[in-house]
Amino acid sequence: MLADGTLSLSCKISHWTVCSDGHVEYSIGCARGIEPNEWKWKVKRRYADFFKLNKELQPLGIELGLPAKKYIGNTNTAFLEDRKKGLQDFLNTICAHPLIYASSFVSTFLDFPDCTQTDWEQWVMVSVRNHPDFIFQKNWPSVSWRYYKFYTLLKQGKMPIEEVNAALKFLQSFDFPYICPNSSCWADAKGICVIRPLFANGSLRDLLHKCNPEGFFIHKYGMDVNCYSMNLTDAAFVGRQVLEMLSVLHSLSFPFVDIHCGNIRINEHGCELMDVEYSLTGHSSINRPSMIRSKHVKTLEDMMVFNFGHLLYEMVTSLLVFPDHDPTLAIRRLPLQFQEILKSIFIPVENHIPSLKNLTEIFESTFQNVAIVRLALREMEIPVEVKQVAEKITARVVGRLNDDRKKLALQTKLATVRGLLEDNKDYDKCFKKAASHMELKIPKL
Repeated sequence: MLADGTLSLSCKISHWTVCSDGHVEYSIGCARGIEPNEWKWKVKRRYADFFKLNKELQPLGIELGLPAKKYIGNTNTAFLEDRKKGLQDFLNTICAHPLIYASSFVSTFLDFPDCTQTDWEQWVMVSVRNHPDFIFQKNWPSVSWRYYKFYTLLKQGKMPIEEVNAALKFLQSFDFPYICPNSSCWADAKGICVIRPLFANGSLRDLLHKCNPEGFFIHKYGMDVNCYSMNLTDAAFVGRQVLEMLSVLHSLSFPFVDIHCGNIRINEHGCELMDVEYSLTGHSSINRPSMIRSKHVKTLEDMMVFNFGHLLYEMVTSLLVFPDHDPTLAIRRLPLQFQEILKSIFIPVENHIPSLKNLTEIFESTFQNVAIVRLALREMEIPVEVKQVAEKITARVVGRLNDDRKKLALQTKLATVRGLLEDNKDYDKCFKKAASHMELKIPKL
C-alpha cells in the first residue's frame, strides 16, 4: 500500500560507524505519519550519498546546508560528531516540506518502503504492452513532485499497413484529371513508396526557376537564382483547377495540405497535383510554422485554404515563402486581381478564413471564364475503411497543430511574465516572504 506523499517525515541520525574500508556510515532512523509507529524503518548512508542528494536537489534553489567535504582527518571523532550534527540539520531542512521530501530523489536516498522505482517501471511496460494502440517510447523520470507518480512517453500505435495500402489503392484507382497518376505505390513499416513517370520539365517550381528537376534544392531555388512569375491568366487557370481538386480531397477527408508549386505538374490540359499519396503519412507542410502562428487556422479546411494562399503567392511572385510578418505590405505589392483573394486568407475579416466553397466563389467572380472539369461527388464511392484511415490522420494532423499552438501561447505568456518579474523591484522581497512561510532559505536571484 502506498503512503500519502504529504505525510510528515522525520529523520534522525542515531550514530556513525567507520567501516573496514575506511568509509563512514551514518545510521538514519526514519518515520512517517502522525501515528508514532505508522511507518518506521532504518537506512545507512555515506557522506557521498548525502553529497549526491544535495546535488540532485540543487535545481530547487534552496540552501540545504550540507556540510563541506573534508579530505584529511575525516575519521576524527570530533570531526565526525560535528559532521553528524551538520548532516542532521541537512535532513531537517529536507523534512520541512513535502515539495522536497516527497521527491523521487529523497525517496531513493531514504529507500521508502512503499515504492520501488524498478517495480513501477516494469508495471508500466507490462500495462502498455496490453494496449497495442500505444507504443512505449521512454520514461520521464521525476516529472512529478510525488515520488510515486510516474510519467511515460507513449506514441499512438501505427495503423495497420493493410489499411494504408487500401487507401493507396483507392487513390490509384481515383480517375480525376487533376491528380497525377502513379505507376505503382505501396506502404510498408518504413513508409510509403510511389513510382511515377519521369517528367522532363519537372514541377511548376522548376519551370518558374528554369532549372533541371535533378538539381539540389538550395541550388535550384536560391535567392540569387533568376526566376520568373506566371502570367496572371495562367496563374488563375492553375489556381482554379487546384482549388477544385482540394474541394474533392476535403470531401473525402484526405489531409492534403502540402500545397506548393513543387507539387504541381503542368500538362497540356492544365495541371496535376503530385504527392497526394503522402498525405497518408500525416507529414507537415513547409508552411506549418506560419499556421501555428496564425490564429485563424483551426481546421483541416483552414490548412488547405492557408496553403493554397501560399501557392497563389508563389505563382505570382516565384517566392517560396509568404512574408506573414507583414501581410498587408506583401499583398499591396501584388497584382490587383489577386489582392482580394489573398486578403481573405491572410487578413480575414472577423478572423474567419474563407471555406473552400467561399474561396471558389471569390475566385470565379474575380477570374471568369476559367474552364475546369467538375467531379460529381455524389457519384463517388469511398470504402468505409479508407474513409476511416483518412479521418484518423486528419484528426492527428489537426490535433498536433492545436497542441503546438497551445505550447507556443504558453511560452509567449511565460516570456511576458518573466520580463515583468525581472522589471519588478520587489521581486526579491516576494520570494523572501514566500520562503519565510516555508522556513527555508531562498538564494538571491
